[in-house]
Parts: sequence; structure tokens; C-alpha cells
Amino acid sequence: MPVKIFALIAVGVIALSPQGAEAQRVAEVRITGDQALVSLLKGAAQVSKQGKAATSLREKDLLQNGDEVSVGEEAKVEIMLPDRSFARFSDGSRFKILQISGPDAGGRSQVNINVALGRSWANVSKAAGKTNFRLTADNAVAGVRGTIFRMNVNEDKSLIVRVYDGIVQVSGGIRPLEPPKVVGPPGRIAGPKPVAGPKKVTMEEWTYLIKANQQITIRADGVPEKPETFDEKEDLDSWVIWNRERDALIK
Repeated sequence: MPVKIFALIAVGVIALSPQGAEAQRVAEVRITGDQALVSLLKGAAQVSKQGKAATSLREKDLLQNGDEVSVGEEAKVEIMLPDRSFARFSDGSRFKILQISGPDAGGRSQVNINVALGRSWANVSKAAGKTNFRLTADNAVAGVRGTIFRMNVNEDKSLIVRVYDGIVQVSGGIRPLEPPKVVGPPGRIAGPKPVAGPKKVTMEEWTYLIKANQQITIRADGVPEKPETFDEKEDLDSWVIWNRERDALIK
């Protein structure tokens, strides 16, 4: 049975009055150990539940394993995990909740979100010492505990990971975990079909530890470049500034 967690979150985080003062609206939200809360939505986004047509995503919606989200133009989505970690996704992004579960008997929770396209930002709670938090893509898995980083996934499947705080373990040669399939009613079983022989796996396994102010680029073929320091001034665009403001607010 999932453990129920109660959280107070800031909704509609920065609202400027005519006088320019900031205001916050606080709401009590109930989420369980296998859900994520849409804590902020700017613009439009669509969500596809397993086996159902896409519908409009709304602030305060709950996301579960298998849910896929497409973020619209000039839109942003922020989700809060049960341990009060946050993940954000920019306009044009597509992501899927592969696994949110726990804590298990040993007190360990699992978070695995697959980013198919676009820019994502993760602020993983330092208090969540027993949460395995992962952002995955076709060519890499970024796993952390208590840190801040972002992942940009391009159309050609190449990607870049930049770390702002803590250490991120980035691994390749590992395909993202798929959520368990929903078992339907009994049906007719198709006859035997030819099965292709084994294929050589060309994607080599590798792992790098990326520290604060470092980045790693993974090519479309899954080959990583060596980690390097990134230029903070070059990095400072509107997406980074907005995320830093959000991080400061939830801190």
C-alpha cells in the first residue's frame, strides 16, 4: 500500500499585483507515494493516460506511472514528487512517467522519468536520502540524490547534461525502464511467427560522474564526449533564470 504524504505547495508562485508586490497562494495537496503533482502549469499541455486519448493537463493534476505529457508552445510544466523533489519541462518537451514507487520495506523510493524531447530541470531534495531519482533518455540515464541539474534532449536524440549543485552519475548503454503493461481480458492468441536472430548491441556501457559547473554531451549514436566545465555566462538564458527563481522560492 502506498504511503500517503501530505504537502503544502505554492501554487501560482509569482503573481504581481498592480503595486508590484509578490503574492502566493498556498493550497493543501494530498499525494501518495506513487504519484506526482502538477505543481505549476504555464500555458497549455496534453497528457495521455495508458490506453486513453490525450486530454488537457491542468494544474494540481496527479500523474502516475505510464502517463505521457506533451508541453505546448511557450508553456512550462513543473511537477512535484512525493519526497518534495521537483522536475520542470520547457515548451516543446515530451516526457513519460516510467516509475514512481515506494518507499519499499527498506525505506527506498524510485523515481524514473523518461525525457523524449526538450529541456528538463531537476531539483532533487537533499532530504530524500533514500530516493533513487533518474531522468532517462534513449542514450543516457542521469541518476542523482540531492542535487540540481538539467538535461536537454534534441530531435536527433543527442543530449547534454549540466550540473549546478552536487554530483550526477550519467550512464549510457542502458535502455530506460518501461512501466508494467496493463493486463487486459483473455483474447485470441496469434499463431507462431518467425523470430529474428540475435543482433549485436553496438551501444557500449559507460558511466561518468559529473560535478557542479560541469557538463557532458552525448552524441546521437550514444557516444559520450569527455566532461568539461561550462561557461556560466553563456549558460544564463531565460530558461535557467526562471528555474533558479523557482528553486529559490521552494528552498
